[in-house]
Amino acid sequence: MGAIRIGDWKGVRLNLLKGNATWSLYDLNTDEKEQNDVAVNHPDIIQKMIAISKKEHHTLELSRFIIPVLEEERNK
Repeated sequence: MGAIRIGDWKGVRLNLLKGNATWSLYDLNTDEKEQNDVAVNHPDIIQKMIAISKKEHHTLELSRFIIPVLEEERNK
């Protein structure tokens, strides 16, 4: 699992170890329980989160902790 928060926006990715690169996006101002994924309505916010993820992800020293989907995303 991975998550990024920008103000009231929370982006979440589940099952990263299974290769899932799909983001879910929640507006915590109106959806505290994170029940309504609004990612399709806000591609600009998702793009910001992808940029943050690429910038802040660092390859780990121990190979057993490497998440391939994050490595691939970072190298694009």
